[in-house]
Amino acid sequence: MDVIGWCQFQTSGDEDKDERYDIREVAWRGENDLERGNGNSISRRGSGDVGPLGEWQNHAPHRARRPSGRAPEGIHHLQRETLFERDETQHGFRPPGRDHVPRAHGQGDTGLRGASPPAQNNLQEKVAQAEAVIAGQWRRGVSGGERKRVSIGQEMLVNPSLLLLDEPTSGLDSTAAQRIVTTMRGLSRGGRTVVMTIHQPSSRLFYSFDKVMLLCEGSTLYFGKGCEVMNYFSGIGFSPSVSMNPSDFLLDLANGVLDDDPSSSRNPAQVKETLVSAFKANLKGALKEELQRETPLHDSNEVSPSSSHEEEKHFNGWSIPWREQFSVLLKRGLKQRKFESFSGRKVAQILAVALLTGALWWRSIDLQDQIGLLFFYSSFWGFFPLFQAIFTFPTEKMMLKKERSSGMYRLSSFFVARTACDLPMELVLPTAFVLITYWMAGLKPAPLNFLSTLFVILLCVLVCESLGLAIGAFMMDQKAAATFESVVMLSFLLAGGFYVRQVPRFVAWIKYISIGQYTFKLLLEAQFKPEETYRCSSEGGICMVKNHPSIEKAELGKHVTFSVLALLIMLVGYRVLAYVALMKVGRTKKLK
Repeated sequence: MDVIGWCQFQTSGDEDKDERYDIREVAWRGENDLERGNGNSISRRGSGDVGPLGEWQNHAPHRARRPSGRAPEGIHHLQRETLFERDETQHGFRPPGRDHVPRAHGQGDTGLRGASPPAQNNLQEKVAQAEAVIAGQWRRGVSGGERKRVSIGQEMLVNPSLLLLDEPTSGLDSTAAQRIVTTMRGLSRGGRTVVMTIHQPSSRLFYSFDKVMLLCEGSTLYFGKGCEVMNYFSGIGFSPSVSMNPSDFLLDLANGVLDDDPSSSRNPAQVKETLVSAFKANLKGALKEELQRETPLHDSNEVSPSSSHEEEKHFNGWSIPWREQFSVLLKRGLKQRKFESFSGRKVAQILAVALLTGALWWRSIDLQDQIGLLFFYSSFWGFFPLFQAIFTFPTEKMMLKKERSSGMYRLSSFFVARTACDLPMELVLPTAFVLITYWMAGLKPAPLNFLSTLFVILLCVLVCESLGLAIGAFMMDQKAAATFESVVMLSFLLAGGFYVRQVPRFVAWIKYISIGQYTFKLLLEAQFKPEETYRCSSEGGICMVKNHPSIEKAELGKHVTFSVLALLIMLVGYRVLAYVALMKVGRTKKLK
């Protein structure tokens, strides 16, 4: 049985005109309806299909509606808050363009040199809380209550007209729960509507709510002012035998329990039926009359085309300009990515592989060995960034879904900021790798040869990362993406012509979309010229480099521009595919 109490704050101003409810045929199918709704569970529905609060008509004040006809924005506050574990609690709460809060490293930094010691300590404590890291499963950070407050605060940044919270006080002590409810009450007085589900609140918390809805098995037992609920049930013959928390009493009523005596003559089913009948007889009619007085005679959904066009034009905007969205997301991305890209484990891994590679190819003068090193470059820096990138969007899916469904930013600003973060973060380690191995292996020391080799490897890294982002964005499943990635890269590797010189025609087309083939060809071009020679065992002991079995298929001196353009097209194309795939994540639906 799904029993839940809905508690709701009124908006400020003329509440009676701003709030309109139709409570007919209220149906409740449990809290999973909220989870499937992704925070936008309240919507307009046709007759016969009524949501948890019935047919919600013009609930939010007209002046506070969200742009472009999107559904009312709300917080879907689950038991596990969706937050970046590396973020500080202050991150995202500063308006764009504002500096960081004062650092808590000394009295001079706080700007309270002349303040009293208690005031200084209070400010430093708050600053320390703002600088605390969210952390997560493997790292200690803020408490559960602080995570809840951060999650709610982030949703409030977009100034939504409707806040929908699912058990925001669960797991908190009474004081912390009271602070959250008090904050929400203050928001409701500022012109917003706040709706929350809550289980067994304290007495003080319960009487903070303007209106309470008590539901039981899809039927409404009470809907009205919170301060009048006990008087209502006492008036129809249901009053507690002892003084008790109103929420405990209401929960007992919703379960059909009148007292602790098991020999009671009234069974739970009879109690529920009596309560439902009492609601229909005492409250439902009055609420319907109130709705009829407040709701215009014409259908509120029927809006003239001209007014609809003007309203959409007026509200077809965002609270923050695109440039500032990009700036905030870029700063957040750089802060997040620096831990991922420069973690001690990853740096140690790259340095170890670089030193091992340099040792194996130490001062190599054999042409075949040098060709093998270049092929290793194209293979390693094809697999490594691709494998890292496929997990990016699947791991950030819930965060992106939450923020996009709340209308925090455009997808374009998020994606461009993400792309801008990749440039400095993803290119540092490959550059260090080339700096170590290139000189240890004894490749051509000319600056042009070195810079050409470095450019090709960095371009390969960006293209492979773009492919990984596209695969991850389309699949959004880490295991499936990893499996598909291994198949794709092995296909590119085997069809590139290094292992199999005579590739059958029916699979030869794979080489034209192979990142490794173009990268390997450009690396050969960066090191060798067609007219160069090398010592060989054939007659005369001198052979042309372009005729070497491992180079012959590459056709040195030909199609260089085509290879570069092919990689650039792949770079842009895979990024576009990733963007298109992300458009389905957190998409807000228009009301019908």
